[in-house]
Amino acid sequence: MLPIIRIDTNPHETALFEHVNRLRSERSLPITLERCRLDVGDVEIVVPAQDGSNEVLWLARPPWADWVSSIPDGRYRDQKKRALQAVDGQPNGRLVYIFETPH
Repeated sequence: MLPIIRIDTNPHETALFEHVNRLRSERSLPITLERCRLDVGDVEIVVPAQDGSNEVLWLARPPWADWVSSIPDGRYRDQKKRALQAVDGQPNGRLVYIFETPH
């Protein structure tokens, strides 16, 4: 089974999907690339292990200002709850935040 990269359908992620798709094509990368609605993060990477389990990595890429404002308005609490449920449901799962700042 090939590794799978899933990229969220949020319009903010369109450029990332196109970039990864181009790299996959140009370099003949042996991965499955999908675009779907993700409950957690913006990107999900699933790598099958030899024992039949999966290693899962979720990447969340919030703009710094959006993440900071999500704390006082309560959005972060809901996001954290969904993230913890996802990670708890996947023993080999990890969530990584990558904060974006304006250019």
